[in-house]
Amino acid sequence: ASSPFLQGAPAYWAERIVRTEVLNANNASSNIAITTLNEDLGDMLKVNSATFDSRTSADSYAVHGQIRRTNEAFDSWFGSFMHPPDRPNDRSVVVPHRMSWPLPAGLKPKSDGEIAARWAMEGRKGSPPARPRISTVPMDQLRK
Repeated sequence: ASSPFLQGAPAYWAERIVRTEVLNANNASSNIAITTLNEDLGDMLKVNSATFDSRTSADSYAVHGQIRRTNEAFDSWFGSFMHPPDRPNDRSVVVPHRMSWPLPAGLKPKSDGEIAARWAMEGRKGSPPARPRISTVPMDQLRK
């Protein structure tokens, strides 16, 4: 009530800011933990994992399943980021993963067709932007 920015603004603005900042703090701490584990284990990776429901945007479909080394940034249509969220209301999380582990089905990237279908379902015209790079780690280095 005392915020000049939020006075007169819809209540969901405040909720959006808090939700995004809490997710940022959670993912930042996860990113630090993954980096620390990598110092001991040497084969830690991070995977961007999106939440899929009726509110999930096409850009989240496009970044889901990206694999990076601990010191590398993820890529999105909006730029690079070390950990989610990469925009307001993003509900993605950073997941720790070892190169010696097989990649679970739930962390595999969405197909180009799924991204395009979500783009169209949102009522967007034309094609979605070019898909961001999926992995900086050669997939044959991950345990099958």
